[in-house]
Amino acid sequence: VKMRWSADQSAILKSLWLCDQNHQSDLHGEPTKRWLHHMTSKMTHPDTGLFETEAMRVKSYSRQPRGCSHSYMVHYMSSFAPELAGKQWHLFKKHMFENCMGLSGFREYLPSHDGKWTPDSGPIIGGIGVAATGLGLKAAHSLGDQETHALLKRSVDRVLSVFQATKNI
Repeated sequence: VKMRWSADQSAILKSLWLCDQNHQSDLHGEPTKRWLHHMTSKMTHPDTGLFETEAMRVKSYSRQPRGCSHSYMVHYMSSFAPELAGKQWHLFKKHMFENCMGLSGFREYLPSHDGKWTPDSGPIIGGIGVAATGLGLKAAHSLGDQETHALLKRSVDRVLSVFQATKNI
């Protein structure tokens, strides 16, 4: 495998955690401990404290925190590592949350990184990523951040209403 995605690894760990919840087992314990150690010691962006996107370093953005990846990862981490998920969420909002022209959303890339949209990110408008923001709704809900969830939902609803209004044109 050429690429190893931090967000996908967090999804696998959540699957193990869910299995443990259903079977009173501890399959997730050791892999989670090792993953968290690796993420905090080797996969943390030095300027922001956010977890990096891809472990094999094969993409230009591998060492960057990416919005779609981070939203997804924090959502899954909220189950098996809730305290660290909360810390990453706080940093994510600090470094990648934007308010632009009355809309709120998450950046796909840090302002210091000149990244382009990908099939994972979807469109990026004014730095705000469609996937980062959409997945951010789920992360905000998972972490109980009602204020951010409401801001994101209002923004998404505004954009959808514009599409709905222009549908007949």
